[in-house]
Amino acid sequence: MVSCGHRRDAARVGYLGALWVVGVVLAVPALVWWVHDTAGISHADWFWMGLDRRRWQYGVWLGWVAGGWISIVIISAWSRSDERHDLLAEVHARHRRHGEV
Repeated sequence: MVSCGHRRDAARVGYLGALWVVGVVLAVPALVWWVHDTAGISHADWFWMGLDRRRWQYGVWLGWVAGGWISIVIISAWSRSDERHDLLAEVHARHRRHGEV
């Protein structure tokens, strides 16, 4: 015989599991955009700008594993960050210096 408390606990776990799955799935488009956005920034650009690529990578990937919702917040912070703006400006300046477009 299953008590009422056990059923409530099972339902709560089910809801949390569903919330986790939905977050992970909804975060995939943001992850794809983020990977594409950071792919054009070389390790040298990160290094010479004095920025830490791994901090962003760990935050995004751990946020995704933890349910996706956190990675969406981190990626939206990245999209508006001064670090992203400065890095992309450096990448564009390097391309102009070397005649690449």
